[in-house]
Amino acid sequence: MMDIAFLYIVPMNKEIFIIRHGRTEYNKLGIWQGSGVDSVLDSVGLHQAQLFYKNYQNFGFDLIIHSTLQRSKQTIQKFIEQGIDSLEVPELNEISWGVYEGKPHTESSLAEYKKVTGEWAIENYHVGFTGGESAQELAERIRKFCVFLKNLNYDKVLICSHGRTIRALLCIMQNEPLKEMEKYEHANTGLFIARQIGSKFMIDELNNTDHLTSSV
Repeated sequence: MMDIAFLYIVPMNKEIFIIRHGRTEYNKLGIWQGSGVDSVLDSVGLHQAQLFYKNYQNFGFDLIIHSTLQRSKQTIQKFIEQGIDSLEVPELNEISWGVYEGKPHTESSLAEYKKVTGEWAIENYHVGFTGGESAQELAERIRKFCVFLKNLNYDKVLICSHGRTIRALLCIMQNEPLKEMEKYEHANTGLFIARQIGSKFMIDELNNTDHLTSSV
């Protein structure tokens, strides 16, 4: 594991590949995960990770970044096993869903989700889930990560993170307001491709899952 304290050099152009983690049993059963639930991939998730690896193993990634949660690292473990430099970054952890984490989706919890995201849609980003994170708190750590990412001296970076975090990341990379988060769909191992040119990011591809049906 590399020490991120030594990686701030000079902004440089790069390709950035961002994927959501593979499926977990919690995903399958409709249970809230968030940053407080360190679930692992189920058999389907492991297969999704394998298919992604088969399709992208020769893309020349020179840095792998993942969250501190097992489902993120497991998804890109085979790239790490190639000996590629890797970093574990807590700023990429999923948002905290507070009191709902580890519990099944219910009518009341989904109603609160709708209420909270509705507040975000009118830019009340300080609103969060009971005992959890607000959009504003999530954005603060994602902005910190983006500054870090811009200054990494690597050419082709693979990032594995989580659904809500990726939504926030895409908004912040493009200088969009967080109320735009809901427009970004994300499947398990859905791939987003971005480019950094100077200090700006551009998104070229959204939620690509072609690898899941590829014969490679």
